[in-house]
Amino acid sequence: MISPVDVANTVLVQANYFSVPVNLLKLQRTMYLLASEFSKETGGELFAEQFETWKYGPALLSVDTKWSWFKDQPITKLAHHAGEEPKAVILSKHHGLATVFARVWAATWDRSGMELSRLLCAQDSAWDKAFQADRRLIDPKDMAMDRTYCVPLGLCRT
Repeated sequence: MISPVDVANTVLVQANYFSVPVNLLKLQRTMYLLASEFSKETGGELFAEQFETWKYGPALLSVDTKWSWFKDQPITKLAHHAGEEPKAVILSKHHGLATVFARVWAATWDRSGMELSRLLCAQDSAWDKAFQADRRLIDPKDMAMDRTYCVPLGLCRT
């Protein structure tokens, strides 16, 4: 499994390269889509850390902790682990991640965090199931089965 912070850095590097502003809300929703699509693609989990069921959508505490001080502003800095330089993921070294990353980026780069939140919090989504059951964590099996966002984002695969 991969560090969520390193994957988030990878999203931010991509966003910076294409001059796409990414705030924390958009970063969190992109991370969820990466994890959900990765599980569909590979049958495995991308992160050891589970997504939490926050009021406005799925979130990783580690990602929030690293970038919460940006609030609603575009994130302009990469995060690092204690005593290390910031690092991003070399996508080609992780089976399935390069393909998933390309698909998710293509589907989300021009969408706002609010728009992604509305899609990910739809009725019967993995987030909705956890929220309705008052569970703190989203079940990874529900994430793997979550197709509620598929059609609007063009991520459906046969």
